[in-house]
This record gives sequence, structure tokens and C-alpha cells, in this order.
Amino acid sequence: MCSQPDPLTLRDAIYWAESIFESAKIDSPRADAEWIVGDILSIERPKLYLKPDTRLTNTQIERLRSLVSRRGDRVPLQHLLGYTEFFSLPFLCSPNALIPRPETEILVETAISYLLNRPMPRILDLCTGSGVIAVSLAHNLPDAEVVAADLSISALLLARQNARKNGVSGRISLFRAHLLSSILDQPVFHAIVANPPYVATQDVSGLQTEVRDFDPALALDGGPDGLTLLRQIISEAPSLLLENGFLLLETSHDQPHRVADLMAASLRDVSIVKDLTGTDRFVVGFRKPRKGRRHSAVA
Repeated sequence: MCSQPDPLTLRDAIYWAESIFESAKIDSPRADAEWIVGDILSIERPKLYLKPDTRLTNTQIERLRSLVSRRGDRVPLQHLLGYTEFFSLPFLCSPNALIPRPETEILVETAISYLLNRPMPRILDLCTGSGVIAVSLAHNLPDAEVVAADLSISALLLARQNARKNGVSGRISLFRAHLLSSILDQPVFHAIVANPPYVATQDVSGLQTEVRDFDPALALDGGPDGLTLLRQIISEAPSLLLENGFLLLETSHDQPHRVADLMAASLRDVSIVKDLTGTDRFVVGFRKPRKGRRHSAVA
């Protein structure tokens, strides 16, 4: 580990941490250094360089050493800080749920675009994890009612904390399940969204260290071809969707066209949405009308 300057200023702390992270081949060494130093000094990241000569106390230096060492060992930054930002909202993070990825914000944006003009939309968020999708939708659709489901009790407890933190707990119901078809026997949702486990079992070992070693296996492993849970969701979702309701799924970069083909068998107007890098990532499809039976949206 590189030697630490003494005395240590805010500027020195950032440069020192950055050098450690560069040696450890961290993807964003400067940004991670700024996040850690900002957290230690309780300074927002954009304001860090306003007082670059601020000296760290001995207690702050010890915490800096600890956090930099653990980040150098590839412990995710979000786990070290205990929080992250998603869709411009604050979220608590822990090893009990998948760390939210920036590309998933496109899933939220897409869902909102379809639901903005729908009064009192009912939404089902499957594999909710820390609840970032459910909470973001509830926050941006003030009259929405959201059901968030996950198999992990620990993840659901974290989702509950995040719903409270963002002031939407009164409009989010939590259930321990992958799907609710065992509970419901009629269509009640205007939208079903999910970021399910979609990594093929044999590919899990090759994931980035921060993901492979620190995200829950339950949130990663999608079975032999990565499509096990996606197939289940696509099979069961139509029975829970109201007329003109939609299913919106996040997939791996190599899965959208296969998922679209699966969805086309039971849904209409299936399309693929790109992520922030221009890569095909999300698939959306709408419920087909039922012959001889019409379910109108319930406000």
C-alpha cells in the first residue's frame, strides 16, 4: 500500500485513496476516493474541493485507512458506505440484496412513461431486492399502489426500510414470493416489472468480483441458460395483467431477443428497449385482449 502523507489534508486523502484504487484496478478510482472521503468528512461530493486543505483528524484517518483497505480488497463501495443513489433517491444498501445498477433506471423510466397518464396504477415489482424499482415508481407516480415481492426475507426487510426512508411505505405492500399467481386468481395489475436473476449458472463465476463475491447468489443465478425465472414470469404474468397492462423485464445483453420471442407467444406489441450504453437490455409486452371477456382497468 502506498505511503500516506502526514499531516493528511482532504486533497491528500483523495489522491492517496485514488492511488490505492488504481493499483487494485478499481474501475473508478477517483470517484470511489471522493465518495469515501466525502462520507468520512460529511461533505457532499460536489463540494469536496472547496476546502482542499482541510485536515483530517486521527479518527477520520483511521476510518479512511479501513475503508480504503476494504475497497482495495474489492468490497463494493455501496456496502462500505451503507447507501447509494438510484433514480435521484437515497437507498440503504447491504449484502442482503443486489446493488442497484444505473442501467436499471431505464426500466423505471420506461415504466413511468407508460403509466404517467393512467390514474391510480397498480404495479407488481417482482424480485424487488432492496426495493429500488418499487420505491422509485411509487415516488414518481404519487397515486400508484405497488406490490413488491421477493423470496428473501432479508431483502424485503431492506426494501421496507427504503420505502420508509423515501416516504412511500404507505403505498407499497411487501410479499415473500416470486410471483403472486398462487395468491391471486384474476388480473389486477396495470404493470408487472422485474429485474430477476438472469445470469447463466456457469457464468456466475466469471462475474466482476464485487458482484460475484458480494451480491446474493439468489439474485444472480438464473439457471442453466439464465432464463429459468424469466420463463416463469412470462408464463404467469398475463393472468395477472389488466387489459392493456404490460410486462417489463430487464435481461442480460445477450437475452433480449430470446425473451422477446417468449413474450410474443402470450403478449402483444413486444419491443426491446436499449440501456444507457445503447445495448438491447429490456423487453416490454402488453396483454392481449381476452375473447368474450373484458377486464377494464380499475381506478
